[in-house]
Amino acid sequence: MSKNNDHIPTLGKAFTEGVCNTIETMCGEKMSWSKPSLTENKTISADYIAVISMNGNLEQDSGIKEFKGSAILYWNMDHYLKTANSILGEEFEQYCEDIADVGLEISNISMGAAKTILNPKGYKIEMDTPKSIVNSEYTHQSFENSIIFKIPFKNSSIEFSMEISFSEE
Repeated sequence: MSKNNDHIPTLGKAFTEGVCNTIETMCGEKMSWSKPSLTENKTISADYIAVISMNGNLEQDSGIKEFKGSAILYWNMDHYLKTANSILGEEFEQYCEDIADVGLEISNISMGAAKTILNPKGYKIEMDTPKSIVNSEYTHQSFENSIIFKIPFKNSSIEFSMEISFSEE
């Protein structure tokens, strides 16, 4: 088992709380999630993908280690539209520029919330500006000994997933 697997409980909990709190605040409906699971698949195919790359330092008793990774939220279009409609109080029937940034906002706010949880645990995270990909694929950046784990989320009206990649250097 990779030493990176040791980070799954801590990272999974922080990002799950960040995403759930963000969606619950923005949509007014409680989210549930499934247990994080490792995935070997490095490519995500989805209708809407929001990606934030991250890097930073992990301060532990054994010293400071650098890490890299990403946090990726993705939806099929039906659920992305339901998410956007819930947040914006509108009734969009198709993807358009008016809802293009909804996933980016969710991603950015969720990452900020996760950083707040992880900082006292020694994870000093720097994140890039989120980017979105529509009706396409995204391939995780490959880092030596990286892990990728997936967390599915849902409530009574929407479903989406998050994948987190992480690698200590």
